[in-house]
Amino acid sequence: MRSLPVLLLPLLLLLLLLLLHLANASDSGKPPLVGGWQPIKNTSDPHVQEIASFAVSEHNKAKQTDLVFQKVVKAESQVVAGTNYRVVVEAKDHNGKLAKYEAVVWEKTWEGFRQLTSFKPVKS
Repeated sequence: MRSLPVLLLPLLLLLLLLLLHLANASDSGKPPLVGGWQPIKNTSDPHVQEIASFAVSEHNKAKQTDLVFQKVVKAESQVVAGTNYRVVVEAKDHNGKLAKYEAVVWEKTWEGFRQLTSFKPVKS
């Protein structure tokens, strides 16, 4: 029969890991929702801009369009096997008309992998 301290050790380690995770939680004071979308407050962050520009460029290649990226309106991230970025971008078409689009980009930075998984117009 095992002694009580030996049985409690795994439980204590798990509790310690949970406390460390909570200590590293977002600055909102709430722990991040695992698998949930988290807002990106700084949409002018160079990485967010790069993701958004990539999304428009990949859409243009796939659909033979000529949208021109203008700005990021909104951005969110989701931790998966890598990171999903959901960005609402403003882009101009060949007539100069501005429209908003929602794009999702999946990225695994450690592999140098980035893929556009969806791109659709945002209804007004």
